[in-house]
Amino acid sequence: MTASKSLRLLRAAPYVFNGCSHPGKMHAIREGERTFCGNEYQYTGGEILKGERGEVTCKLCIRSLDSQDRTEQWRAECMQRATEREQDERKWWEWYSAYLATPEWAKRRYLAFQRAQGICEGCRSAVPVHVHHLNYEHAGDELLYELVALCRECHQRVHPEKALT
Repeated sequence: MTASKSLRLLRAAPYVFNGCSHPGKMHAIREGERTFCGNEYQYTGGEILKGERGEVTCKLCIRSLDSQDRTEQWRAECMQRATEREQDERKWWEWYSAYLATPEWAKRRYLAFQRAQGICEGCRSAVPVHVHHLNYEHAGDELLYELVALCRECHQRVHPEKALT
């Protein structure tokens, strides 16, 4: 539940039902003149005032406010998870970029080119210039079958969203 904040409230007019007098319920007002439970001020009567959430007595308004709180909390959690994913991805790419400059990667790259025997493993006609990861599951300790020697054109086909050199 969010911190208590001032709301526009509608104290509905008292009413009589089956001969019994009932006080009007306290509703929370959304934007405009409609309450969270769907009533409109012009049909409900009563007075509009400022107040706190704890003053609301209409069960439907309370339920709607609770739902709104859960939605806001869910959105905040989604944004937090997205931020964490972006940070994790940025860290991974920083690690990966550094890994590509290591002697371990140079050796694996050399072995992939050696296996290809100077022929692109994509088109089998051009000279390979890139080594492509089929997956990143073992990045940093790749098995050779997870690496493919490709020419520039074949590698570009695999990564159309990137401008490869």
